[in-house]
This record gives sequence, C-alpha cells and structure tokens, in this order.
Amino acid sequence: MVRRKSLTAATSIAIAAAATLVLLPGHQAPARAGALVPPVIPEPGSTVGPCTGKPTSTPEIVACLEKRRAAGDEQIDRLNEELFAQLPKTAMKRKFVAAHEAWLAYREADCMSVSAIYEGGTIVPVVELECTIARDKQRIADLRSLQHDLRNP
Repeated sequence: MVRRKSLTAATSIAIAAAATLVLLPGHQAPARAGALVPPVIPEPGSTVGPCTGKPTSTPEIVACLEKRRAAGDEQIDRLNEELFAQLPKTAMKRKFVAAHEAWLAYREADCMSVSAIYEGGTIVPVVELECTIARDKQRIADLRSLQHDLRNP
C-alpha cells in the first residue's frame, strides 16, 4: 500500500513538473522554432541488438521492449499527424502541440520515477520501457478518443 501511494505522489510531481516546463514563457522545442508542425516523438538510438526469438537475457528483453516502444511511438506519431491535420484553427494546433510536449515530458519523468526504486539494477531499463509502453497505449487510446470526437462533434 505504501508503494502505491509513493508512486501516486511521484506521478503527481512528474505531471506538475512536465506542465511547468512546457508552460514556461518562451519555452519552445528547437525543432518547432519555425512553422507549426505536427508533434513527433524523437526516437533515441537503439543501444542493444535486435529482438530475436524468445528473449532470455536482460539485453535481449530490452531489445524486444525497445522494438515495442518504437512501434507505439510510431503509432502515436501517425495519430498526431492525422489529428493535427483535422484541427481547423491555429490556436487549436498550438494547444495540441503543447499538450503533446507536456505528455512526453510526463511520460519520461513518470517512467523514470517508477524505475527509480530499482536504481543500480539491471532491471531498470526493462521497468522504464514497460512503463513507456503502458503510457503509449494509454496515449493511443486518448488520441483515438479525440479523433472520434473530432469526427462526431
């Protein structure tokens, strides 16, 4: 029970930090300095080998989880592009981009806080990636819901 409460507190702190970061005056991602464009998740380079067969070691598990994370991120990018194109006003597009950036900062901070209890262990990247995949699944569901709402006002 104590663990759940501390994770909830950590999640609340991560959300507040992410929202504060994105809403600071003058904060704008360098890639967005010019024209307003659909948000994209920057992909980190893979640090492990390919995902093959049934993973049995931590590096193999991480490779397979990285592949799943990349697939989820690509799906979010596609949905972002579709939704961005459907938004009729520039102000809506700016808010959509800001929300994406806040969500991305939240995802990173939250998953780092979840894995922090294993700091120093080889399981840390596994826990971070599993958390990221779970957050991606929820974001995909949220984006699909928004897409439905835009099509059926």
